[in-house]
Amino acid sequence: MDRHSGDRERILSAGAAGFIEQPIDPAKFVDEIEAYPRLK
Repeated sequence: MDRHSGDRERILSAGAAGFIEQPIDPAKFVDEIEAYPRLK
């Protein structure tokens, strides 16, 4: 079992706005960053 298994669910259930897996997948990275609310 991958030691990071369940990280996304654990982080999101703790109240995080999102989760970007590592290693970063360049094909998904821009879309995942753009999904976050803009900070002013």
